[in-house]
Amino acid sequence: MGVHLAANWPDLMEKDLRKVYIDNYAGLPAMVPDLFNVQSTMDGYEKISSASPVPDHVEFAGKVSVVQRYQGYDKTATFTEYAAQIQVQRKLAADDANRTVNRFPKGLAESAKRSREKLGANVFNLAFTYEPTDGDGAELCASDHPSTVPNVTAQNNEGALSMSAANIETVRQNMLDFTDLGGETITVEPDTLICYKDNEETGYEIINSKGKVETADNNVNFHYGKYKLIVWNRLTTSNWFVVDYDRMKDYLVWWNREPIQFMQDSDSDTHIAKYLSYYRCGTSWDDWPWIYGLQP
Repeated sequence: MGVHLAANWPDLMEKDLRKVYIDNYAGLPAMVPDLFNVQSTMDGYEKISSASPVPDHVEFAGKVSVVQRYQGYDKTATFTEYAAQIQVQRKLAADDANRTVNRFPKGLAESAKRSREKLGANVFNLAFTYEPTDGDGAELCASDHPSTVPNVTAQNNEGALSMSAANIETVRQNMLDFTDLGGETITVEPDTLICYKDNEETGYEIINSKGKVETADNNVNFHYGKYKLIVWNRLTTSNWFVVDYDRMKDYLVWWNREPIQFMQDSDSDTHIAKYLSYYRCGTSWDDWPWIYGLQP
């Protein structure tokens, strides 16, 4: 049942314990506020739509040509409930000689914070495999992002390159070729690298070395100061991403439907105290041309 019983915690009944430590280790820093556009909502879901741009003008030949826009893809953000509880036997709480049990419920706050960070990291960890049922139906990083406009070629924003100076430039060039729904080239500013700690040293050297990386040439390093490096230890090993930070902060959304709440209840029949926490949230991305994912 998961109830904290006195019989299972004999050490806490001993008065001669010098110290009982829990949660002495700091957790990973919060990254969701830095990467996501954090929004609050009072609705059961949020729906976002898009439209293609107006096509080019055509030569006037006695009659003004009609140009057509097309509706884009709809995205719907839904919000999942998350909850946890700690149950403590009254006898354990009463006989706890070191007052350790009183600190047990505080762990719910750290658990909620950690769980929300993992939810945010999953957007990147599942970027190559999760196919949503809305939007364009492709993964966040995919080789087949379609368009609703006829005769527009599908686009690619995934690859298998390892992190290196040459490969970063390859990805940057690919991102500069991104187009909108109508096939028109758009302005993308690849300015941020996101990776797991195994690529931190490589990324740091690439963007901070003044000379050309990994060569004896006296060339200026093209990448020097060009990128911001974000290291997130909740990401999948070896995977890395090049992103347009401003577009990411616009299109990658964290929805807070109900904030973290803490409650206390008790069962008079069993003398079990219940400490509960609850929140409701969701993640979504409005569009994908802010990111290029690499899965070596």
